[in-house]
Amino acid sequence: MRPTAAGLLLCLLTGWLEGNPLEGRVRLVTEHADLRVVLAPEGTNLFQLAIRDSDRHINHPAIGAALMVPETARNTIPEGFAVLGSAASDLWILPQSQVPQLLYLGASGEGLPAGVIEQGLSIQLLRTEGPGDFMVWQSDAFEGILIRMSTRDGIDEADKLSLSVGGHAHFNWGLTANGFVTVWMQVQASVGLTNAWSPPTPILFAVEPLPSTPPVTPRISISRVDPSGAIRLVVSGTPGANYKVQESTNLSIWEDVLNVTGETATTELTLPPSGDRTVRFLRLRLR
Repeated sequence: MRPTAAGLLLCLLTGWLEGNPLEGRVRLVTEHADLRVVLAPEGTNLFQLAIRDSDRHINHPAIGAALMVPETARNTIPEGFAVLGSAASDLWILPQSQVPQLLYLGASGEGLPAGVIEQGLSIQLLRTEGPGDFMVWQSDAFEGILIRMSTRDGIDEADKLSLSVGGHAHFNWGLTANGFVTVWMQVQASVGLTNAWSPPTPILFAVEPLPSTPPVTPRISISRVDPSGAIRLVVSGTPGANYKVQESTNLSIWEDVLNVTGETATTELTLPPSGDRTVRFLRLRLR
């Protein structure tokens, strides 16, 4: 039986999005920091991915920290480095060798107990949200540039940082555009002959110059539900900003259903009927 319009309306979540991504976060600017794999056996997942301030010996939850990339990190790609992008284009780099005025960012399996992880400890790239491309590489005097992650050719299982228990490594981290870029990553390993993962974890890079005008906190609301089950939505936010409407039935797994670029502060759009689903949660996210 098709769910009634009233039933759908009662089950909808109208959604929200924070206006300032840096609000409430610790900003790491010039510290020695790592993406730290943490064993968390008391939770649903065996691992967590934290952001480690190695100078102060503090693990921050990923959602509680921002990795700052200043304008001084901007470089111009020279000829002969097509693997990183087009010659003469911009690339903000946090380098694998320590530079005092820049964040020194690595990845770490330190602190993990020996004998728990059998093989395959890695940090896998899942997706990115925000402008431009994201890439991670190491520079070797003999082999040149060794790409570890890159969105320039799509994302697959090869986009990962391989780690060892107790190990620590540094990389070059590159972003091709300024603004707020969220990189979703996940710890993966083999434990007890089974796969053990962390939750998908968002890592926020704030690449300067940041938007000078704070964005209007966007809202999504319902104007009406048609007899067919189609939902008429109203999205309000910053004119010209790019958003996406996501849908879930369980508040855990989210699916992109609509892209929105508002030419004005308010945009109206239609969400098609859901079929037999009686519960539909909606939220609005930046693209």
